[in-house]
Amino acid sequence: MSLDALSRQLWKQRETLEVMLFKLEEERLITSTGSSRWLPRATRELESVIAQAQTIELERSMESEAAAVELGLPPEASLKEIAAAAEEPWQTLLTQHREALIQLTTEIADVSKANQEVLSSLQRATQETLMSMQGGADTYGEDGSVKSYDSGSSLLDQAI
Repeated sequence: MSLDALSRQLWKQRETLEVMLFKLEEERLITSTGSSRWLPRATRELESVIAQAQTIELERSMESEAAAVELGLPPEASLKEIAAAAEEPWQTLLTQHREALIQLTTEIADVSKANQEVLSSLQRATQETLMSMQGGADTYGEDGSVKSYDSGSSLLDQAI
């Protein structure tokens, strides 16, 4: 039955999204320490999970089409429409899958946005540090234009 195959595919998708959320949290923890040693590895692992999620999404799309057609719906019917047309217990199960997927994608978007903000902040701080070590740094003027200034002499702790 197509609904059974769709449900199994939705479970796979949920599990993959949970791994993605975990990898994003892992990346967030790494960046919050200010250490960059493990960041490339965490990024590679996240990219691998994203590629896996894309494959699973394609498979889910095919199962959704088959289930929609079996229920007399157009092949492009949404999961919400498929759930509404299905009989119990499929209606409840598919609705729960949909709600869980919405929750996971919302969490992923939130953590991803927070990670981007931290990484942007770290990048700015690194650029400012490098610029100050070169004898000058760029900053923004009151009108938003870029201004250069000479920071004078700098002390650098040789322990770094």
